[in-house]
Amino acid sequence: MGGIGWGAGDFSQIPMTIVFLFTSVAALFTLRGYSVEERLAIFSRGAGSKELLLMVWIFVLAGAFAKSAQAMGSVS
Repeated sequence: MGGIGWGAGDFSQIPMTIVFLFTSVAALFTLRGYSVEERLAIFSRGAGSKELLLMVWIFVLAGAFAKSAQAMGSVS
C-alpha cells in the first residue's frame, strides 16, 4: 500500500494539514451506527477538550521557541 510518506521518501515531509485532514476523516468514519450529524457533534466535543487544547498549545509554543532560537543563531 503506497502513500505520501513512501512517495516523499520521508514521513516528516508530509504537511501537518494533510495528516490532520486524513485522521479527521478516518475518525468520522469509525463511528458506525451514528448519523453524520451525531458523528460531527462527537468529534467536535472531543476536539474541544481541555487536555487536547493544552497539547496543541505546547506543540505551538515549542515550535515558536525553536524558530526564535534559530533566528537568534543559537541553533545551527
